Amino acid sequence: MTHAASKDDLRVSTLFDYTSHVVLVTGGATGLGEMAAQAFIQNGARVFIASRKESELASTTARLNALGPGKCSYIVADLKDKAGCLALCTELKKQTDRLTVLVNNTGASWGDDYYNYPEHAWDKLMAGITTVDVTTGEGGGLSNPGTGTYSYGPAKAACIHLTKMQASKLAPKNIMVNVICPGVFPSRMTNFGLEKFADALTAGQPTGRIGKPSDFGGLVLFLSSKASAHITGNAVEMDGGATLTGWRGKVGGSSESKL
Repeated sequence: MTHAASKDDLRVSTLFDYTSHVVLVTGGATGLGEMAAQAFIQNGARVFIASRKESELASTTARLNALGPGKCSYIVADLKDKAGCLALCTELKKQTDRLTVLVNNTGASWGDDYYNYPEHAWDKLMAGITTVDVTTGEGGGLSNPGTGTYSYGPAKAACIHLTKMQASKLAPKNIMVNVICPGVFPSRMTNFGLEKFADALTAGQPTGRIGKPSDFGGLVLFLSSKASAHITGNAVEMDGGATLTGWRGKVGGSSESKL
């Protein structure tokens, strides 16, 4: 009898080899995008990061190249519309003839009053990274108390559905499409909440902490590896169990679980 795995190479060094990867990370100069870019760089990949601010791109590129052993380059791009996306594609084609991984990480948020929520906030938010806020409803520290990020959640729900459609369409081409739904991580978008409501945000974490680079980087690497070649159309929540358990700790005291 021949075992199914007998001819496969299941070593970690094979399943998780990134030395031939060519990666584009949008929003790659800061926050989650920078975490993803670093994970690829430290595992020998060729990485392009893109965002609007060249000073931030240059600084991050220098830092990542100093880490190595991968190579990082940057492209200045504003991805708020189709023209900006096409311009990025044109520039990328000048520098590489293939792409292994695309990390769609460009995003934004907008918090405002429920009864006076501006129309342009809907226009702005119908693009960007998907986060676990899509399942929690309120702003998750992205806006002032009493207000909400009302265009943010629906935009992310749409992104998840689009991902599933893309996964179905592109699987025959061996292109896997998945969504990462991070909870609270340190980034420019969450700085507001972390500065003003850090205790409350941490109290909602069963793990006792918010996300860190190794959490996000590790999942990005897995979903970009040979090990995940049969995984597509999934929305992976990474919030330390906060959404699933409904955990609510007592700030400054003992903790309890809210059922």
